Amino acid sequence: REGMEAFTRASAESLTAVVERCLTEGGLAADSPLLRCVVPPRLGAKTIDLAYAPALRKMLPAEIRTMGGDTGHLGAGDAAASLAELWAGRVLSPGEHALVVSAGAGFTWSCLLVSAV
Repeated sequence: REGMEAFTRASAESLTAVVERCLTEGGLAADSPLLRCVVPPRLGAKTIDLAYAPALRKMLPAEIRTMGGDTGHLGAGDAAASLAELWAGRVLSPGEHALVVSAGAGFTWSCLLVSAV
């Protein structure tokens, strides 16, 4: 109803809160060299570029690694599919971490901190 500007603002605020909480609870600093990448939801490039990437870049120096080019948005399956893709691609070396962000209908955001052993 309020357009992309309102969505972008709400998304950035919620995304910042969920990522900061995830890092705090995981005991990892946002600027840790062990934080290899952050994986945003498997949404379209326009949404990632406008609503997610600016907020993530403001918080984290880690690489933003988009996934889902062959699947698109999977709703509740985004996090599981991104985890599978991280694992299959051997993206993380032992001791490295990734943040996997998910978003869904009803304007919900979640974030997982995962690490390779």
